[in-house]
Amino acid sequence: MDQKRPAQVSGGFGGSAGSRAIDAYESILAKSPNSPNSWFNLAIAYRQAGRPLDALTAYDESLSRGLKDPEEAEVQKAVILSEDLARPHDAHATLIRALSLNAYYVPALLNLGNLHEDLGEWMEAESAYRRAFDVDEGNNLALSRLIAVGRHESPEAPRLKEAEARLQAPQTSLPDRADLGFALGSALDALGVYDRAFAAYSHANRASAELARREGVSYDRRAHEQLIDRIIQVFSSDMERAPDDQDEPPIFICGMVRSGSTLIESILARHDAICAGGELSIIPSLAATALQPYPESVGFCTRSDFAEMARMYRRAASTHSRNGMRLTDKRPDNFLHVGLIKQIFPGAKIIRTVRNPLDNGVSAFFLHASQHLPYATDLADIAHFLAQERRLMAFWKRRYPGDILDVDYDAFVIDPAPIAANILTFLELPSQTGLLVSSQNDGPIRTASHRQVRRPIYRDSSGRAVRYAPFIDLLKGALQTFGVESLAE
Repeated sequence: MDQKRPAQVSGGFGGSAGSRAIDAYESILAKSPNSPNSWFNLAIAYRQAGRPLDALTAYDESLSRGLKDPEEAEVQKAVILSEDLARPHDAHATLIRALSLNAYYVPALLNLGNLHEDLGEWMEAESAYRRAFDVDEGNNLALSRLIAVGRHESPEAPRLKEAEARLQAPQTSLPDRADLGFALGSALDALGVYDRAFAAYSHANRASAELARREGVSYDRRAHEQLIDRIIQVFSSDMERAPDDQDEPPIFICGMVRSGSTLIESILARHDAICAGGELSIIPSLAATALQPYPESVGFCTRSDFAEMARMYRRAASTHSRNGMRLTDKRPDNFLHVGLIKQIFPGAKIIRTVRNPLDNGVSAFFLHASQHLPYATDLADIAHFLAQERRLMAFWKRRYPGDILDVDYDAFVIDPAPIAANILTFLELPSQTGLLVSSQNDGPIRTASHRQVRRPIYRDSSGRAVRYAPFIDLLKGALQTFGVESLAE
């Protein structure tokens, strides 16, 4: 039990397994407080339980007690500082400290590059990834990151040819195939070599799908339809809600992945009254833990239960919020939980982003989502999921008229000013200049769209599917089969 097990995990409310791990390690440390590995493992359990500050303290305890390979704990601390606590500059200092302990520690270099990417510092990111690749030329993740941030003059560039060779090599692992394929696809797409780009993306998705299957994760269309049916049934009934509190509720931005939500959040975050929370896992974690079986358990919750959930949400989001400012929560799959959100925050406003379904489907297929979005590895499954998103959102809009605003990505990039003004009116916020101008001061952006949203508003992605017309008959046919032929509900 005292063995070190490093992990890159997502914060959340945790479950009974996480609580048992915490209890176990706290019991061990009560008897043997000088065990650095037990402190390390306790830190992992704390983070899994959504207790990032306690995790930092436990990592520090492991370091003070002589943890072997201390750079490992420093990297774990940096991940928490960046992802959970929105403290990128502290994360940067922590990674530099890790590299002072071991200048050749590849995880520290990869995380440093990733942090620079989040901050829009592309040259610094490329430098960190190049250092990682120089240390370990066989590291496929380092190569894929180098390809993703670099500029390539030709599709025959040596790094791209090397990536293609490794992608086809039988000894390349499934995770590496996914990393290489998505990075290579992005680079070839930028170069306009669409046949090779689509082949790379397809290869990457096959690897991701196989990885998910090995972990017992797959997209079950019938099960997803039944989930939507159950959500609609539960939230068709009137229930008690949490009382309105004095603090402004969060602004929830949701919808299909790759439909423009990051762009909308980045624009809103430039408003003096708003701070960006990013993709917070709080609502899905509530549904997955405290509210099982979901959604049926919601029907048995009381007014005080929902009030406690509101307090839990605010506590969990406190590291991302600022006093007196409204927080955005840009978790795309919160579209599944609009009813729960309205029970917890009756005054909440929901912004739902929509996009041309063919473009949206192609962009979702090109997203490196792995097992977290099992539908995204198959074009027909993407079409099915999109149809179910539309079905559920049509219900929410009937259930909560006036509280949900659709924002059309394609219309926005053509003429953003009136749509931005309409969003502010919907949110009852005053108009403000400068919202449509990107800046290096926009802060960290930790989504797949981070590079695009730092550019001036552009139209390149609108109509993207046309470039891949010869390869997406499956998507076109599935969208028609499932009744998604336009932006109309």
